[in-house]
Amino acid sequence: QEMKFTSFLLLAVGAVTNAKSPASRSPLSVMDCGGAELCGVLTLETGFGPGVYGHHGPSVHGLWPQVAPYGNSGCAAPQDKTAPKVVYPCYYNGHNDTQLTFEEHEWGKHGVCAGLKDVDTFFDQICNLSQHPLALMSQAGVNLANMQQAVENAGYEVFFVDHTDQQLQLSTCYDPAAKAWVLVPVAQFSEKCGGPGPPTTPTPAKHPTPASGECLPNQRGPPCGSDSDCTNIKGCIRCAHSGFCTSTPLENAEYA
Repeated sequence: QEMKFTSFLLLAVGAVTNAKSPASRSPLSVMDCGGAELCGVLTLETGFGPGVYGHHGPSVHGLWPQVAPYGNSGCAAPQDKTAPKVVYPCYYNGHNDTQLTFEEHEWGKHGVCAGLKDVDTFFDQICNLSQHPLALMSQAGVNLANMQQAVENAGYEVFFVDHTDQQLQLSTCYDPAAKAWVLVPVAQFSEKCGGPGPPTTPTPAKHPTPASGECLPNQRGPPCGSDSDCTNIKGCIRCAHSGFCTSTPLENAEYA
């Protein structure tokens, strides 16, 4: 059955590249996989964010293994790296061309480290994982806080709250026995997802933090919690939703 959640429309394709909440960790923290080989977050948009993050109703953004510098997850390559050729149900919003481009980005940046067989398996699991949380968020409506409360009341752990783009990130890990990603709290990663997983390879951070306190093109700047933390730093113009200063204007911002 086709899901009816609206996914956001990419307005432009640029270079592919948070404030605290009571239930989220520090913006500068990283995810610890514990005994799991692969762990990450399922990122869901509320629709209340700025620009492309503003749309009618909640939608799925993506499944992001928390490899360095975001966490200590391994990176397990798929058996087949072929890019997506169709728009999957939970990404469909009536704009197939732009949504396919968005899927290509999600697959190329995150899917290739998710340890799943191929692109169909990756997006099928994203749609399955996100269906119930998105339904809860849609019913809660009103604002980010209400949606967060709704998913937490249902037993999902919100690992991080992105107040800038109004997104929720739910804790998830790869269960090698089921060969599937599951939504479980970080404290249960070892129990639910322990054991030998798919072969992993170390991956260098794509956006190394510069040693000096400045923003350079295509690199992360110093850590930040708000735009005011970045305005007096050389080359920096704002605090990105990743929690680091950036030299990229908001209208050209990269999708995480």
